[in-house]
Amino acid sequence: MYNLARLASSAAAGNEPPVLASVASGVAKVVLNRESKLNALNYPMIELMTPLYEELDADNNVHAIVLRGAGEKAFCAGGDVVSIVNSIKENGDLHRYFFRDEYALDYAIASLKTPHVALYNGIAMGGGIGLSVHGTFRVATDSALFAMPETAIGLFPDVGGTHFLPRLPHGLGMYLALTGARVKGADLVYYGIATHHLDAPEDELYSALAAASSPDAVAAALDDVCSLSRDALDDGARVAAIEASLGGVPVSVVDSVFGQAASYPEVVDSLAALESGADEPAVAKWAAKTSAILAAMSPTSLLVTFEQIKRGGSLTLAESFALEARLVWRVANGHDFAAGVDALLINKTKIAPQDLWSPNTVDAVTRDAVLAHFAPFDDPADELILDPSVNPATI
Repeated sequence: MYNLARLASSAAAGNEPPVLASVASGVAKVVLNRESKLNALNYPMIELMTPLYEELDADNNVHAIVLRGAGEKAFCAGGDVVSIVNSIKENGDLHRYFFRDEYALDYAIASLKTPHVALYNGIAMGGGIGLSVHGTFRVATDSALFAMPETAIGLFPDVGGTHFLPRLPHGLGMYLALTGARVKGADLVYYGIATHHLDAPEDELYSALAAASSPDAVAAALDDVCSLSRDALDDGARVAAIEASLGGVPVSVVDSVFGQAASYPEVVDSLAALESGADEPAVAKWAAKTSAILAAMSPTSLLVTFEQIKRGGSLTLAESFALEARLVWRVANGHDFAAGVDALLINKTKIAPQDLWSPNTVDAVTRDAVLAHFAPFDDPADELILDPSVNPATI
């Protein structure tokens, strides 16, 4: 079993593992340790973290767990999809177990009785969001950069995106899911993604958590040391900050386009109408930019993602991961995921959307093809079954 002793002995032997862990004054510090790869989550990290978190949660001497990325550039830039696609191209089987075990780890973090504090110290995307957003607290620094950019690589916003994105206010979850739009720094708190914003030195965070001395005191410690707490915001300040981050676009516009749409084509039509007929220049500019972004994404991914987010608002976290296990199996065995990762992340070549995706237009993707992604597995034993009693922190 991988545990603290195993991690320590590996480091002492000069074989630094991709996950580091230490405990001091009741605070466990877990570090994603692939700095040269922006701490992207690979399978060895999942294998290490799963038993590590179990051990830490069982330790009565640990009253808080902090997760951060090595270095100052990234918390975790996502899952290691390059390795997955390379495995697929070589007829390997990494995709058969990577996602399921990743989702199980994400769910285990949601299940912790020990308060979990994810420190967004840089880029936080995709798989890094799965490791953090279902936990108790998410602390954004000024360098935090959030995105769920999966539709750009022929995937969909997984790692529990089915659950947390529909629960963001003002249709922002659908907007972020489809466009991969970025959210920075303190804005993560206003959007509802992070619970706190820290502009003090990181050492002050650890000191405050060490002094908390019990799980119940962790929330108060974070409120004291952080400059901004989501739970202390009033709605007016929150809306004003979100609209400022959108260049002055009212949240009511975002909600009408993304939150209230009954279908993805309705999103496209609403943006086109705003681009040509909006009274406010900022809205017309935003609509044009957003339309251009969507036009570059995988049509299949856009339609699957729209359906996913619409369904997710009524699903538990366990049900959300079960659904994503179905979706990711179909996506990983389709055309666009391998093509998107190959073009954007491996070869890094610019290919026109009509030459990259198949089908290459939204109109060419049938409703039956979309719904087939959501169908139960033929063999019930293939379903991802997680303990349904977990009640994660409210996003």
